[in-house]
Amino acid sequence: MTEKTTTEKTTTERPDEGTTARPGADGAASSGSVSTNVDKDQEPETFDRPYVERLREESAAYRVRARRADDLAHRLVTALAAGTGKLADARDLHFGEHLLDDDGVPAFDKIADAIEVLIRERPHLASRRPTGNVEQGVRADEQGVSLLGLLRGGGQS
Repeated sequence: MTEKTTTEKTTTERPDEGTTARPGADGAASSGSVSTNVDKDQEPETFDRPYVERLREESAAYRVRARRADDLAHRLVTALAAGTGKLADARDLHFGEHLLDDDGVPAFDKIADAIEVLIRERPHLASRRPTGNVEQGVRADEQGVSLLGLLRGGGQS
């Protein structure tokens, strides 16, 4: 003995499309209600194909935007790390959520702290470019030969 259950497609109210009425098993219009014969837990809600395709396109666009935002945040972290001049190669600082603030924007103080930790753990990644006065090259306090100084008899001024 087999039981025959009556199923009916249901629609949900969508803010952009309003409610739609579909004919039930008896041919009468149903406005999104489920037949009493069907258990709600067993029958999944169904949506029409164009609506689902539009949702998929929308979520795909959001995924592309999120990927682009992550790429730009990664590039900004690398540029900020390079701007400190403390690393030989700014790409050595690995990008992660720990470098971002609560809004998802790279935080300079967190980047600077991460660079300090990285240099402490791996000193070979630090920049080897000398900075400050290394007693070589042109000095700011040095002046060249002055023609006016020679005419006054002072030689170099």
